[in-house]
Amino acid sequence: MTSKKSKKSKVPKVNGIRMDINAPRVTGTPELVAICIPENKPGNAAPVELCVHITNNTSSSFPLMIYGGLIPELMTPDGQVTRPLEPINRQFGTQEHHWSLIRSGETIGMTLKAKLSWRNNSLQLEVPTNPDYYWEPPITPENSWTFDALSFGTYQLRFVYDNPSREIISSNPKTSPLTELVAIATDRLATSFINLRLVQSTECNKSAVEVNSIRFETLVPEQVLSLPKKEPGTKVSVQLAGIRITNNTPHPLCFSFYTTLIPEIVGVDGQILQRGYFSDWSRVAEDSDFVVVIPGKDVTLFPEATLWWQENDQLLLVNDAGDGGAYTFKLTDNGTYKIQINYVNKTGFSKIYEQETRNWKQIENIWMGMVTTPFVEFHLSIV
Repeated sequence: MTSKKSKKSKVPKVNGIRMDINAPRVTGTPELVAICIPENKPGNAAPVELCVHITNNTSSSFPLMIYGGLIPELMTPDGQVTRPLEPINRQFGTQEHHWSLIRSGETIGMTLKAKLSWRNNSLQLEVPTNPDYYWEPPITPENSWTFDALSFGTYQLRFVYDNPSREIISSNPKTSPLTELVAIATDRLATSFINLRLVQSTECNKSAVEVNSIRFETLVPEQVLSLPKKEPGTKVSVQLAGIRITNNTPHPLCFSFYTTLIPEIVGVDGQILQRGYFSDWSRVAEDSDFVVVIPGKDVTLFPEATLWWQENDQLLLVNDAGDGGAYTFKLTDNGTYKIQINYVNKTGFSKIYEQETRNWKQIENIWMGMVTTPFVEFHLSIV
């Protein structure tokens, strides 16, 4: 039953609803977002993690449709705007968990884990219709927006919110008291465009990409790792994967390693593994987190990693996140995996606390950008 429109209710204006597209775990988006194109082999894929924040600056609540409401748009290197192929089973859901009410003054964030992959020798970008906390199955044409026939070059990406009809909003018990808010459907909600550069690995080193004369390389020193005994609580420290950054520019560059290294892992079945995060304490940035690399030199960093058997024979990989927390991945007993360590930094300056002087110090001119490195294989085997 459609609810009656209240004369006392206020209809929020579209300019009071703000949408932003962000990189993972940062506020705002780096000016440079470079994604390494996977090798053209069956089963190869590269994750593209994007975040959308929606802020309600109006005086009323805003009913947001979670499922299928955000539609990506891509501008090709020649300036043509293209919309993707629709999901095969796209439909507007009316279940309560498909909706969220954004209260006045509130901001919510949604993470969309897209992927670059090859199908019939065509490079595709597939963007899921649901945020990762509502959606866990593998990305398929049935549940994602698809851009086809891509190539290397700089694209521009944004999201548009597809406002549902009055009938769809009013049919849901959670949103029916706010039917009048559908008046905003006459206007268009969209994020700004971000640059999305698709790059290839270097010819001389398939584990590295070079962006603006800076080389980012995935390092896996031991490609065969022996698993600890299958006993709950058993842990073993490993040097699993790291990153090497080489400055091939004519100028010194400062790089931040405070919460800037984010791993991605592809499982033995070829699917991108779900990445978790936990922290029971936090630390502030320190002077040692910032490294100046002179022209022609490089810096190498290996985040601490641990393999940990849990109950029910579940093997957990715990990888240091740099802020006192850790990223986690659930692995199977053995098999061949692929890993990349990505550099994500949006901030050009950072404050650090010096223990000796007990004063705050500001680090400036930090290199900013988001670069995903090529995947490198490693193999887990039981002892």
